[in-house]
Amino acid sequence: MLACWTTLSEKHRLRPRRSKPLEKYAAQFVPEVTLKNQSKRYSIDDMNCSFFTQPLNHFDLPRNKSGTFNQRFCVFDGFVDDPKTAPVFFYTGNESPLEQYINQTGLMWESAPAFRAQIVFVEHRYEGRSLPDPSIPSCMAYASSIQALADYANFIERQIFVDHTDITKIKRRPVIAFGGSYGGMLSAWLRNLYPGTVTGAIAA
Repeated sequence: MLACWTTLSEKHRLRPRRSKPLEKYAAQFVPEVTLKNQSKRYSIDDMNCSFFTQPLNHFDLPRNKSGTFNQRFCVFDGFVDDPKTAPVFFYTGNESPLEQYINQTGLMWESAPAFRAQIVFVEHRYEGRSLPDPSIPSCMAYASSIQALADYANFIERQIFVDHTDITKIKRRPVIAFGGSYGGMLSAWLRNLYPGTVTGAIAA
């Protein structure tokens, strides 16, 4: 039986397929893709960083009853052709300060030029410079993944999708979440919990 199984497994073994380089694949959809920017090593110094006000507890009523905190985010528009339609590569920050992921993440930077994508990194609550006021009652009660996911969805809806020249207008764009390890779980959960906000996720 073992010999038979070995023979069958050898016969039907899937042979690895040679994948096309990313730039050749992307060129099918964006023929004018160039690689001039892919040799550069990007860091947080290349990005525009600011803060976005988040509710400490997204699930209390009335909203913001528990207070707010400022969440750090960084944006890179260097590959974008049309800001109104460009897809968004969105990094779900995890358990370290934001710059560690910006400076060490390769896939987003390598892929974005081919898709003319905007790159956005958002820092996880209670990490780096995204810290609530420690004097808030029960402050650590809100250090949870479900609150972090609500942060990301709220940021996308109120910061990325809003036309800041006219805040009454919403301009939705494809958002692809990226993350690795705990951040990969966050990306997958974000897609599952907020499918109307996040188009897809690449979770490693």
